[in-house]
Amino acid sequence: MKKVYLLFGLIISLTCNAQDEPNGNEDTALFYKGIGFYEASYEAYHHKLKIHSKNKEVDSLKISRKFILESSAKLKEKILEQALEYFDELIENYPESKLYFMALNNKAEIEYELEYDAAKDTFIEILKSDASDNGPYNEDGLTGEAYANYKNRACLRLAYIAHESENYNEAIKYLKLTEKYPYYHFCGNAYAENDIYMAQLYAKNYIALGNNKKALDYLLPHVFPSGFADNEKLVKLTANTIEKEYGSENAKEMFATAKKTLRCKSKKGFPPYVITFLGREIEVAMPPNAYSHDLDEEMDKMVKVLENSLISQLLK
Repeated sequence: MKKVYLLFGLIISLTCNAQDEPNGNEDTALFYKGIGFYEASYEAYHHKLKIHSKNKEVDSLKISRKFILESSAKLKEKILEQALEYFDELIENYPESKLYFMALNNKAEIEYELEYDAAKDTFIEILKSDASDNGPYNEDGLTGEAYANYKNRACLRLAYIAHESENYNEAIKYLKLTEKYPYYHFCGNAYAENDIYMAQLYAKNYIALGNNKKALDYLLPHVFPSGFADNEKLVKLTANTIEKEYGSENAKEMFATAKKTLRCKSKKGFPPYVITFLGREIEVAMPPNAYSHDLDEEMDKMVKVLENSLISQLLK
C-alpha cells in the first residue's frame, strides 16, 4: 500500500510546487501541472496492474482485490480529470501561448481516454485551428512524437471513434483527410510503420462495410515485408480477408498460380520483383542477401523468398 501513499504525496507536491516550473509563467505552470497529473495517473494505473499478481501485502490486510482494482481505476480517472482542468484553464485564458496547441492536443488525448464524445469535439477543433503538424513536438507532450502531427493524429483518432461507433464511412472520410494532413517523421522506419498501420485502418472499415475487395486494395501492397517495419498483423488480416472473400481452397489455388508469375520488371535484372495476384501487381521486396550478378541465381533466391513468406505459408 506504500505506493498509494507515495502517489498521494506526489499529487500534493504537484499542486503546491507547479508554479515553480520553468520561467514562472502562469501558462507554463498550468501546462506542467497538467503534465504532472497525467503522469501521476499512470502511477495509479501501474499500481492497478500489480494487483493482478499475487500480492501477500494485500492478502494479509484482507482487502478485496476487486475493491482495489476499482479504486485504482477511479483514482486514475480523478487524476486525469484534474490534469484536464489545468489544460482547459490554459486554453481558455492563454490563447496566444506557445503551449496552446500542445495543451489542446493533450486535452483531446485525455478526453480520448475518458469520454469519446468530448474528445471528438476537441479533435475537430484541432482540425479547424491553425496548428502546424510539421513543427517540432515538445518532449513533455503526451504523445512523444518527433513532430507535432496535431491534425494527422486528430484525423486518426476521429477515424477510430467513428469505427467504434460503427460509422465506417465517416471513419474512411477521416482516414482520407490524412492526405491533406500527412504524417511527419524523420525516420524511414516510422513512415513504413505508418503506411502499414494506415492500410489496416482502411481495410478494417471496408471489411466492416462488406467490401473485402476494396480492403485488399490497401492490404496487398504491404504483404511482403520490406524490412523497415513489422507487417505480421497485416499479413494475417490479408490472408483472412482473401479466404473470406474467395474461400480457403480457391485462395490456396489462386496464390499458387500467382507465385508462378514472379518476374523482374527490369530487363537489366534489377528489382523490383513482382507477382500478379487477384488482378494486382504486387512487389516482392528483395532482401539484401538475394542480390546477385547472376540473374538466374537471383531469381532462384527470390523464389525461395516468395515461398517462405508469411502470406505464402498462410495460404497453403
